[in-house]
Amino acid sequence: MQSETISPRPLIGLIPIGIPRPSHILLRDGDSVIGGFGKHEIELTAGRIVRFMVEVKNDFWAKFTLLELNDFYKRKGWNPSEILDGLTGAWVDMASIFTGANETDIFLVSFLDGKFAITEEFVRRCAGENGKNVRR
Repeated sequence: MQSETISPRPLIGLIPIGIPRPSHILLRDGDSVIGGFGKHEIELTAGRIVRFMVEVKNDFWAKFTLLELNDFYKRKGWNPSEILDGLTGAWVDMASIFTGANETDIFLVSFLDGKFAITEEFVRRCAGENGKNVRR
């Protein structure tokens, strides 16, 4: 049986066939992706990154700095301390003492120039199973 591998490839430059543009991802209440990450806080963070890509990066999955994202959060009135919640590795679920720390897949890639890019897996999660959360 073949195991499915997760692509840690960053999305920069041309968008591969089958990868939706940021504006095509459906968001709940304008801020949160619809499922795909398994926890509301992570889906909210993901949705806000999608909005950032639409509004600041001209609807491209472009490299970004934390300063750019922080400024965007401040303009929107969001808490900058939640800027990458659940997207950078293990996270702790305070609501459940039984699950404790949870690992995530690779959603962000950092570069030596201090910039970040989201991965294809991030977009796939935002798009949902069979692209159910993609505007047609």
